[in-house]
Amino acid sequence: MMRRYVPVLVLAVCCLWPTTARAHTDEASGTIHAELHVSPDHKPLSGKPAAYKLTFKDAAGKFTLADCSCMATIVSPDGKRTSQPLQATSPMHSSNAVTFSQPGDHTLIVAGQPKGSANFEPFELTYTIPVYDGATRDQSVPLWLWFAMAGGIGVVLLIAFLPGSRYTIRKSRRQE
Repeated sequence: MMRRYVPVLVLAVCCLWPTTARAHTDEASGTIHAELHVSPDHKPLSGKPAAYKLTFKDAAGKFTLADCSCMATIVSPDGKRTSQPLQATSPMHSSNAVTFSQPGDHTLIVAGQPKGSANFEPFELTYTIPVYDGATRDQSVPLWLWFAMAGGIGVVLLIAFLPGSRYTIRKSRRQE
């Protein structure tokens, strides 16, 4: 009896599973890899404080932020550049605050050179950060998404209860 519901449940899960953008972005240069996370929720708003955090990994095991002269440059959509050194919070993590002045795609360029006797390859990592209009962006779920979810549920129920359908929910023959 329960096997009849399995295809309907699988279809419902596939149709209604939320599809979201990946919250972290990875970039690599040589042996240096860094994962970017932008707060809040990878959806910064123009004119509002935000933070970007980087988690570094080095396949060669030679890199730490203490041994790096690392600079972060943010290029706004109009080409304006703002640079600041990375603020280390641990040997492989950094966190910097920023307020994006305008909406649009900003570019974050992270460049690192070894300090003193450090022995890692210089690197440059480039990320794109979409910034949303802080004055008008609504944080709620869009209306079209509610309609799409309701439509998906309706299709699943229609398939489940449509007479003659392979997946029709029927009474057991033993009950008749």
